[in-house]
Amino acid sequence: MTYKAIALLLVILGIAVYILPDTHSVLLKTHNIIDITSPSNDIPCIQCHSKIASELNKSAYHKSLSCEDCHRNPNLGQTIAYDDGTMISGEEAHAAVKPRCLDCHSKTSITLANGTTVTVRKADAFGDANYGTSYSAHRKFVVDSNSFSIGVGENEACLACHTNFKVTLRLVRPLYYNFTFLSWNSLSVNSWGPDNITSVLKTATGSKHTLKLLSSIDCMDCHSDIWSAINHTEPSPSGETPNSSHVLWYWEGRRTNPQAPIHDISNIGTSYADISDYCLSSCHNPLVSGSNPPPALTATVHVARRLSCYNCHTDDYQFDIYDKTSGAYVNNSLLWDTAMGNLDTAIFNISLSIHGDTCISCKRAGAPAPPTDAFITYSEPNNKIYYNNSRV
Repeated sequence: MTYKAIALLLVILGIAVYILPDTHSVLLKTHNIIDITSPSNDIPCIQCHSKIASELNKSAYHKSLSCEDCHRNPNLGQTIAYDDGTMISGEEAHAAVKPRCLDCHSKTSITLANGTTVTVRKADAFGDANYGTSYSAHRKFVVDSNSFSIGVGENEACLACHTNFKVTLRLVRPLYYNFTFLSWNSLSVNSWGPDNITSVLKTATGSKHTLKLLSSIDCMDCHSDIWSAINHTEPSPSGETPNSSHVLWYWEGRRTNPQAPIHDISNIGTSYADISDYCLSSCHNPLVSGSNPPPALTATVHVARRLSCYNCHTDDYQFDIYDKTSGAYVNNSLLWDTAMGNLDTAIFNISLSIHGDTCISCKRAGAPAPPTDAFITYSEPNNKIYYNNSRV
């Protein structure tokens, strides 16, 4: 190449470097600095978070919100490092805040980042002080989630049900209860076994920004161990089929003459749309009418009610409970047995988790005869019941 050609090439390269807007870099456009002095967010979040934008577009809720409404909203008390010409220090977030679900859902209305006020759905019970009362079945899950680090505050519990978040649950129960009926007025829990740990995997896409319709939340996503115990053929008294404190038989006081099961699942698909509808209509969210219902049935709860058999089957209260099968309110005065004496009151003083097991143990054993009745009842999902050292 001649000297003239080399000189011409250098001139061309020099002109190109001068007129091109960016210097070539291994990291393309890393020297493009965005002006962020305007009040709005000038940096496009979707440029890096396109997957989240796609999740929100498929979501039943929140798809109309902007990123700023949740992650950069001073109207929710969020402090962001805005560029207003002053030096900002302290605990302000850099560009985006990780919000709590209850930042919005502990209220009935919020103000969006652009100043618009909108109504929101307040989370029943969980949006109240101390997350309401212990009558909410999932309150402990919410409280315990504050100790975990996957989400902010209670978010892990919210995400587990309301999104397509994948969850592995470790359900811990005592392996068995050893209890004795001392009389028709007293019961003694003598001992309980080591931890019985059941792992349940809630399978999903894993997208925590895809909010689900309430009607699409399936109880069995997390409680399949209970369903596996319930969904079986009625066993014989000596059968090896797993029992469950959620499957009740009316034994009419005779173990060898079992009657038709009650609280059975035969109405799922007819009176009840699915198993979730059955759970939330039949026991865990009963509609109550009449006077003097027990507090467990009147307290505001978050979807599912934590209750005992004795909240309905007791002579302490007179009220009507809704029967979805018949579509009528049933007088609860017909549902308690005076022959039990004050045993229902005695059982109120023991752990709530064993209430169903005491009921099903008696139903399986027939007519007990205290003070000689002793039970060892294994907990779900693989119940075995021993009555006076014999399997029943």
